[in-house]
Amino acid sequence: MTRPYVQNKLHLDPELILKARILAKDIVDQITPFIFSHSTVSVERTVLRLFGINGIDQEGIPLPNVVVDHLKELRLLEGGAARILAKACLHFQVEPQTLAERLARAELTFENLPDFPEETILKKVFDLALPSVEYILQQRHRREDFITTLSEGPEPHGGN
Repeated sequence: MTRPYVQNKLHLDPELILKARILAKDIVDQITPFIFSHSTVSVERTVLRLFGINGIDQEGIPLPNVVVDHLKELRLLEGGAARILAKACLHFQVEPQTLAERLARAELTFENLPDFPEETILKKVFDLALPSVEYILQQRHRREDFITTLSEGPEPHGGN
């Protein structure tokens, strides 16, 4: 993609710019599959918060961090926290918050969880996420109502 600049304000060699863009594309093409095939710790923590895990342990460590660290130690994080948490909820018959609190107190582990049918796991993942998704949608509708009623307000001034 080239930018529609009228002039080269930095007086850079156009051939060097093209070469840099080609090299950058090569790098992106090489790492993109890796990125898409691996989840990040921050994404998994966000999923756990979406499932209702909040608070801290006795040492002040956020419970989503405790769960993610446990999954990393067991080499289970690559498959995503959602599936493992769903399996743990099904196995232990408790909600995610209780799981996280018990995990933080070393009362349980996610190691060697039994298998469940795929449709059972997916339904549990959906059920765990639904309350937060509904809340987010309610907040979005509320914001849209405010914008309709009160207007969006002035745009911030850019520094051109």
